[in-house]
Amino acid sequence: MGIKYLCVYDGNVYEIPVYKIKDGKFPKKELAGRTVIMMEMIYETKNRRPYKIVRVAFDRVSFDENGIYDVRKDSASEVIGVKLEYMYSKFHKKNEPLPIPIAPVIPSGEEVKIIKEYLKKKYPILYANSSNAIEEWIEEAKEQHQKEIVMMKESHRDRENKKDDYG
Repeated sequence: MGIKYLCVYDGNVYEIPVYKIKDGKFPKKELAGRTVIMMEMIYETKNRRPYKIVRVAFDRVSFDENGIYDVRKDSASEVIGVKLEYMYSKFHKKNEPLPIPIAPVIPSGEEVKIIKEYLKKKYPILYANSSNAIEEWIEEAKEQHQKEIVMMKESHRDRENKKDDYG
């Protein structure tokens, strides 16, 4: 397994090598002062080369004036907390209703096209084995968000019903 981080800005793809990421800081001088869409891609390898996409996730991230994106300064921990609440809500009934689910970051059609062209050129085998993987992951993220909205509404309805039962 391997992981790659690709950023799209102004029609270009900027790859951030994993070995350059230290203490949650992603360096890319070309992106200083910019907010970009970042794709995290986990992939299988074959003969030490990217072979097939296993997972894709998108986020909007901002690089500081030095070209550093710092995960710790981002609100990622809040997002993770809300996501975990939904993941474990089936196993743990709380008195409080679920929070409003955080919408997934979805790249534009143009951004998807740019990423796919990059993958096709730089990683042709990976692209050939995963040509629709990005779109499939986007659809899955949208469906999961819709499920979370339904769960949130039900948790609020349940809470109101409990109030009515106990006055």
